[in-house]
Order: sequence, then structure tokens, then C-alpha cells
Amino acid sequence: MKHSIIAFFIMAVLLMPGCKNASHNGGSPLAATKWTVVAWSASSLSPAAYHMIVEFNDTQLSGRAAINSYSGSYSATANGVFSIGLLQATEMAGAEDAMRAEGIYFELLRQARQFTLDHSTLQLLDAQRNDLLVFERR
Repeated sequence: MKHSIIAFFIMAVLLMPGCKNASHNGGSPLAATKWTVVAWSASSLSPAAYHMIVEFNDTQLSGRAAINSYSGSYSATANGVFSIGLLQATEMAGAEDAMRAEGIYFELLRQARQFTLDHSTLQLLDAQRNDLLVFERR
């Protein structure tokens, strides 16, 4: 009986970190998703004319803007609160319109404070819930 109690406590201690991580893994509703930009609120340039994608994991995002690859941290909560941390990007040059589209994309990402999500669409919104970026699932 004494050995059973000791074995129980050892198993409980060994499993605790796994339990903690399991509850954390479900933290971001965007984790393990990939998206393509299809619309935005700024400019006469159409984002559909450029290859702009984003992929989310638990705490990091990465993707490709019109020319450069980028990555950074983000936070997204179940109640729709969204924020971007510091973004890092490669520094390749390209056509003037593509460079302008990329600048617009990065600026809109930085302004995002909320999001809405359904099976096929992700919308990033500003603090007043105005649309900034619209993505379709890849």
C-alpha cells in the first residue's frame, strides 16, 4: 500500500508539466493556421496582385510580404484581442509598387488590435473594430 501511494505521487509529479503544457497549447485560436491576404482597407493597390501570406504558431507568426519574408511574435486571445510584437524582415528590394504594397501590409499588421475568425476567413481590425486586413485560409 505504501509503495502504491509513493508511485502515485511520483506519477503525479511527472505528469504535472505535461498537464500545464496541454492547457497552454490551446492558447491561441490562430495557432497552426496559414492565410493569404485578399483585401485591405488602404490604398488603391490590390493585395491579391502580390503574394502575401502569414502562418501562425502558438506565439510566433511568419510569412511572406510582397517581396520579403518576415517573422515576429504575436498574441491572440479567444475573445478576439490581437497584437503584434516586433517584426523582423529580410531586406530585399523589388518593384516600386510591390515595395509600397509591402509597406502598407506591415503598417496594417502593426495597427491590428482585434480579429474575427471563421473557417475560411480571418479579419484583422483596429481598436475601433474597423477592417484592416482580410485573409483567406490556405
